[in-house]
Amino acid sequence: MEITPIIGCKINCRYCPQKKMLNAYFRHDKLRKSKMTFEEFKICLGKLPQNTLIEFAGFVEPFLNEESVDMML
Repeated sequence: MEITPIIGCKINCRYCPQKKMLNAYFRHDKLRKSKMTFEEFKICLGKLPQNTLIEFAGFVEPFLNEESVDMML
């Protein structure tokens, strides 16, 4: 399961299509939430089989979300 804990990366790697991804994500709702909370993460975990491999990935540096360390632990 891929977890993207935050949408919108400020690192701006030259190969990453951030602008296109953000435009698509916010196209229909400009106020759409961009950061996953630890409580939301726990809800997601509760719906997965215990042996599920979880990867923190996506078009973002996961540690831009302050709660990522807690999620990983």
